[in-house]
Amino acid sequence: MKSFRHISRSRAIALPLVLWGVAFLSALVIVAAVRVKERTDEQSHAERTFRARQFALKGLALGRHPSVLENDPLLVAGEPETEGYKVRISDDSGRINPNVWISQGNREIFRTLFASRDIPLRESDAAIDSLTDWIDGDDFRTLAGAEYPEYTAAGMPGLPSNAPLSDLREMDSVLNLRDALASFDGWRDLFSLYHAGKLNINHAEEGILTDLAGLQPRQIDALKNFQDGQDGLPDTEDDQEFGEIDEAIDIAAADGPQTKALRSFFGVEGNVKRIESTGFCYGVSRKITVVTSGDSDTILAWEER
Repeated sequence: MKSFRHISRSRAIALPLVLWGVAFLSALVIVAAVRVKERTDEQSHAERTFRARQFALKGLALGRHPSVLENDPLLVAGEPETEGYKVRISDDSGRINPNVWISQGNREIFRTLFASRDIPLRESDAAIDSLTDWIDGDDFRTLAGAEYPEYTAAGMPGLPSNAPLSDLREMDSVLNLRDALASFDGWRDLFSLYHAGKLNINHAEEGILTDLAGLQPRQIDALKNFQDGQDGLPDTEDDQEFGEIDEAIDIAAADGPQTKALRSFFGVEGNVKRIESTGFCYGVSRKITVVTSGDSDTILAWEER
């Protein structure tokens, strides 16, 4: 028969082992629970992302319909905290195409744009020269521009691309230009790569009319009142467009410098539809941006993020 002292010693040894085993099993349970929760969260996030994209696609389909106008109430559905979509329609023909204006050697439109933010002429010319060096197909540096040596010295080897811009985000990398653009809030809304002519004044937004033509609020209101038609409401059946730029000049009662700018930079042709559809599902959102040719509805660009 084992002695009482021996039994006590065995129990003393066994107790820590039991406690260690319980702790180990508890840890395994906790780890398993955490893994299950993580997997569940991942699946839930994936499901919300999928549904958010589906809502974005639904909004996009509405936005592409020819009878749906920019301020149609159908373009907003649901709430961001739950599920739904929000669609914004605009026209890129009222924006500056850097590739076109640079290839034509037209510096004045950029000088005018930068002058509206009181950017000194020297800095303005450096920005324009650098953009020219980025877009042209050679390695020769313009007077105040930047080519491979300047980008290498700035810690950006391999640039510039020496090709037309394929994405507006490239402009963030153009030396000198990015500093000038920092003066503009939402500067990307000033530019587009999908309209080849002068800016269509029928689709130009207030900011660009002020920056490029120096129009005052009352003059922009006069243009808008004409476009809204007799009912004074946008996106209705009686809306009208300017048939020629001189018609807009007369309506705005533009002065000499304004008239020169309007004739130099603006026209009445072009239709490039941009649809930005954001779908949301309980804290997760997906945005789809599509640019189409206004005449044929041909897709020119598709971006998701």
